[in-house]
Amino acid sequence: MATCEKKSLLNRSWDSGITWKTLRNLWEITWKKRVFFTVICCEKKNHICITTPTMTTSSYQMDTKLLLFLLLLIHPVLSVVMTWGPWGSLSGCSKTCGFGTEERTRYVVVDGREDEEKKETQISQCYLTHCPVDGNWTLWSGWSVCTKNCGPDGVQKRVRLCSAPYPSYEGKDCTGPSSETKPCENEPCPQVPPDFDISVCKKENKSIFICNSETHCIPMTERCDKILHCNDGSDELRCWLKSQSASFMSWHLVQGFYLTLWPMLTALILAS
Repeated sequence: MATCEKKSLLNRSWDSGITWKTLRNLWEITWKKRVFFTVICCEKKNHICITTPTMTTSSYQMDTKLLLFLLLLIHPVLSVVMTWGPWGSLSGCSKTCGFGTEERTRYVVVDGREDEEKKETQISQCYLTHCPVDGNWTLWSGWSVCTKNCGPDGVQKRVRLCSAPYPSYEGKDCTGPSSETKPCENEPCPQVPPDFDISVCKKENKSIFICNSETHCIPMTERCDKILHCNDGSDELRCWLKSQSASFMSWHLVQGFYLTLWPMLTALILAS
């Protein structure tokens, strides 16, 4: 009967005497190609050795490491470490003045290398300085009243303002004229009555109107009657002041009624 002898071959390297068939019969190997804990049973008479696998605690731990290593070789993605890299510096503002945007980017780092296809971008608002604002003209106003009510010397005027918008922050001013004039199309002025006595035109007399030419005067009732009497047409100038004054007084009378009498009348009606 053959006697067996147990030998520990821990961390024993492969030698040239072990054939491929013997390698296949071994139970435990590691990636370093070393044999762990093999029971060798030899027949002393014929020196025939039979390899028998044995499972021990240490060999089982090596099995686990070997299995993990093989899985990592088969599935490389399991060994990939992905993290976010640091934020890059802010880009310049998209506008040189006024509101714009700026951005910064960070990339996914895979095994120490940045993946440019996997990134995150932050966009924020930026404001460097005011933009220059160039001035622009408003629309033309209407033509003014003629400076004279008769004769060829009268002119009309219209204006516009550089306020749409006003130039600011070193913006350009408006170009072109701010006013325009044109001659009026007036009727000829009336003639001074023949043999008119200018001495009758006394300034202290409130019932008469002395023409601006001081060549004659007319009764005050003829002023602003929409008929020219003075040879310079001055009797029909600034008549809007007279009508505006009347309108102003009328408005204040109406407003005073509503502010004073109307609340009193309302209170009386409710009380009754």
